[in-house]
Amino acid sequence: MTVEGAPGADGMATETVGTGSRRVVMLHGFAHTARSWRDIAVELVRADPGVTCILPDLPGHGATTIRPSFVELAQRLATLASDAVIVGYSMGARLALAAACQPNASMRGLVMVGGTAGIRDADERTRRRIDDERLAERIGTIGTEAFLDEWLARPLFAGYAPDTESLRDRRRNDARGLSYAMRELGPGSQPSYWESLPQLNVPTLAVAGARDAKFAAVASEMCSLIAGCQRRLVADAGHVAHLEKPTTFVRLLSEFLQRSDVRK
Repeated sequence: MTVEGAPGADGMATETVGTGSRRVVMLHGFAHTARSWRDIAVELVRADPGVTCILPDLPGHGATTIRPSFVELAQRLATLASDAVIVGYSMGARLALAAACQPNASMRGLVMVGGTAGIRDADERTRRRIDDERLAERIGTIGTEAFLDEWLARPLFAGYAPDTESLRDRRRNDARGLSYAMRELGPGSQPSYWESLPQLNVPTLAVAGARDAKFAAVASEMCSLIAGCQRRLVADAGHVAHLEKPTTFVRLLSEFLQRSDVRK
């Protein structure tokens, strides 16, 4: 059911789960890889055999070696997810939204887990870019394994304990790749898409963990600006809601994919 592939024409290495005609592109978070979605993709295909899940290693991660800017990557992802549903977590959610806001976007649906439309204030965004640069330098100095220890100790991930296999997979990421991703794909490099949300014409689902107060509020605000957007909170989950409560997330995603305006 799972096929691992070399980098394709878009320059990204991908895995494919399923053989259905309706495509779902799943974007992982920072310091994850495509494999973080694999179990969810398998369960989703079991629930809906008409689906095929496309799982790319985003730039700076896994086997992908291209190094585009944030906007360049959003344009690539808009092409990859043409006539598909695009799903993203955290960094992947920010990129999924950016892809949906591109002029050439023609997606069937957008699902964000712990996502945001960006930092509105230009000065605040500049300060965040400086912070991202410092963190990128830190990654290059201490290496992937030590960085992951520090990263996962952040309050944002309280209550989330990745298993041994997940940690082993995340340690495959190269420190130079993660440094690039923090610089070029971090919140400081993301344009603000808040003003684009009222014009977004795609069925949208915004998911957050009920214990992730910041991103639950952001999901609510985004949905207030996107026509027909649904917000769903995952009970007893934090920022990594899809991995903390995968059964609940698969149910929410499967229900979303069954919507008539997503399937048409």
